Amino acid sequence: IVLISHSLGGPTTAAFLHGMTDEWRNTYIDSWISISGVFGGALKVLKAMVSHGVMEEIPSILSDRFIHRRVARTIMGNYFMLPRRPVYGSEDILLRTPNRNYTVDN
Repeated sequence: IVLISHSLGGPTTAAFLHGMTDEWRNTYIDSWISISGVFGGALKVLKAMVSHGVMEEIPSILSDRFIHRRVARTIMGNYFMLPRRPVYGSEDILLRTPNRNYTVDN
């Protein structure tokens, strides 16, 4: 079997394979291809959850950005795709506001 995963499927597949024995993996899995796996998280998800969604290219008159933000906060998979270590460190500013900057530490 050749496994192919995408986005959140990368960490999900990794967790699945980690739960299998070496014998099982060697018997059934020939290879695994992860396409755009979010092993370190995704900044776009953070933006969608804390600001006004990811629909910037669509005019507000056609799409309520705050509805997109509320929806993004209800999708549990988004929490698994938040930026994390070791890809992002304390020095990497993930979110910048007028009063404070946020990193993976806060």
